[in-house]
Amino acid sequence: MVKTTLGFIYRILNIWFSYIAILVALTAFPHWGDIHFLSWVNEAIYFLLFLLSTTVAINDNHNRDIFINISIFFFFSSFSFINNYIGNNSLFGNDDFMYHFFVCKKLITNFMLNFMILYVVMKYLLLRKNRFMVYIITFLLTASILAYNFHPYLTDPHYILTLGDDYLADLYPRIFLNQAASVIFLVFFGYRVYKKDVTMGTYLNVLMSIFFIYLVINLIDVLSVIYHFQIFSIKLYFLAISLIPIALVLFKKLCFSCTEYGQFYENLINGKIDLGKVKIQKRNSHSNAFVIKVVKIYFSQRIVYAISFLGFLIIAFFYFRLSKLITLNVAAFCMCILVLFIFINGLFKKREKAGHVIK
Repeated sequence: MVKTTLGFIYRILNIWFSYIAILVALTAFPHWGDIHFLSWVNEAIYFLLFLLSTTVAINDNHNRDIFINISIFFFFSSFSFINNYIGNNSLFGNDDFMYHFFVCKKLITNFMLNFMILYVVMKYLLLRKNRFMVYIITFLLTASILAYNFHPYLTDPHYILTLGDDYLADLYPRIFLNQAASVIFLVFFGYRVYKKDVTMGTYLNVLMSIFFIYLVINLIDVLSVIYHFQIFSIKLYFLAISLIPIALVLFKKLCFSCTEYGQFYENLINGKIDLGKVKIQKRNSHSNAFVIKVVKIYFSQRIVYAISFLGFLIIAFFYFRLSKLITLNVAAFCMCILVLFIFINGLFKKREKAGHVIK
């Protein structure tokens, strides 16, 4: 199994380095504007996430559909740089085609992002149901949300050209509403996990938690465009910060799925192995609950220091007059961590009362 894991890792790295070589070669071709170095870094991270999620899908027999959806989203995201090579003075096409491609890219990205999140929620609600049914329900929901938010762009292919220079003022509020739907569904997913606490697969809940942070960071970026306080280079740093944890979780999931214990545990929690009346405890549930307790006790005993640090941080933001983008991203990141910590603490309290037994 170790050789199998190393084999997958070597293949991933070989393909990833080939993709990076293509990115480096593309910098020599005509494109509009100066592309920030971090843009290429984020494109490379997106492609790495595509490779990791695809490899996980190959090894996960129970949630392959979920990871296929994730890999499709990351694959499309890793080629979003193509827009930079479309235009009158660019590699191919013209300015009209550039605007049409830009709108298509935004519509497809928003559809796939919502579909990826909603599918997990629907699958959790319809446990052990037919995958085709889950796909149909998710598609209808996602398509309805997209049609409601972007109906002028769907009914009139040239709608963006009628907006002139104000096209961002029309497009980005619609993007905000569309992506906010994913956040709402993720909150609902968290509520259902807290109430039912049924495990679909290892690392799935962790992955959805990180996607929650990723979406919130995305929403702030959209707001920065709407209210004109975007700083492109800073936005790229926060995007990278939100993508790296996803890569780490997918890598851990891959390593776990490639072990005999991992395959046995996945079969066990998905009802493929029957151990009769033997109570089965959740993996690492005791140790994770202990860590949460330690963190909670540590901060509760230092509440004065924590409040003082928070106050100092707020004063520092105002005194140094940091940009709204930095302030909102840091505040949102801290709030997400706090919300997730409260949720995890409540969830592990319930698990402790239930003896950490798989339902």
